[in-house]
Amino acid sequence: MPADITYGEWLNKQPKETQADVLGPEKVGYFTRLSNKYGPTQAMAKFVSDDGSELTLDQLRSRYGPSPT
Repeated sequence: MPADITYGEWLNKQPKETQADVLGPEKVGYFTRLSNKYGPTQAMAKFVSDDGSELTLDQLRSRYGPSPT
């Protein structure tokens, strides 16, 4: 990964298959929707809770609604 881009920016440029490998297939739609709304760097931040742990799929559903396709 190049040093001049964030992880979210890098992930946003990857094919959906790579995104699914990294995030899990159910979370790709959330990443896409949040990236479109907030940008990829902020989208990645929204996948992490205040304590630094990754949000579960249920937590994402609770915060951002049904899973986008």
